[in-house]
Amino acid sequence: MSNIVGSFYFKRDDNIGNLTGHFSNNKSDEIMIERATLNSNNTNSFVGIYESEWFDTSFHVSNLIITQVKDKFFLRWVEPQNASYLGQGFLVDGILIGSYRQVS
Repeated sequence: MSNIVGSFYFKRDDNIGNLTGHFSNNKSDEIMIERATLNSNNTNSFVGIYESEWFDTSFHVSNLIITQVKDKFFLRWVEPQNASYLGQGFLVDGILIGSYRQVS
């Protein structure tokens, strides 16, 4: 395992609930873009199931599940046949910011 750890932020970019953000990690000097398309019906918060896409050294598509307990958000990215990541974050001025780590 390559032990990726990093940070991210997401903003809601439309009334449908889709997300756009940036992330960085300990394996790259770049700040990269991530987009997530809402697949569930919750358009009032960040909570939901998304299809997430990003490019680092290759193109990635994963399922992104965001849940919330009180003021803290929990994120899980699952790429079929590839890596999985866990993250946690909180809202600042309507932006979800947080950290993540590779778990498989």
